[in-house]
Amino acid sequence: MFDYISRAQAADWAVLVLNPNVGDVGGVELPGSECPHLHVQTAWRTYVETSTASQVLVVAHSYGAAATAHLLKTEASARKRVQAVAFTDAWAHPPGTLLKEVVPPEDAQT
Repeated sequence: MFDYISRAQAADWAVLVLNPNVGDVGGVELPGSECPHLHVQTAWRTYVETSTASQVLVVAHSYGAAATAHLLKTEASARKRVQAVAFTDAWAHPPGTLLKEVVPPEDAQT
């Protein structure tokens, strides 16, 4: 486990760990996890948006950075509640496009 997760738990913070690279469990597809963008958006809507957390800190690793950028573009509640974002080994494809990340079409978000 990463040190920052242990420290957050020791401070009695709620912690939600996502792996947007996985869209199934044991071969069974997870609805809302068809792509990394939707995985993060679904987790936000299901767990964070319904919680009482008013200040959210995000650590986004690798392509999680692109999924987080998408979340902030598409979810007004994320823009209000996310207070800090730390990118670790962040990237988007093609390189240099993280802040230009294209939002999937609306029909892909069902």
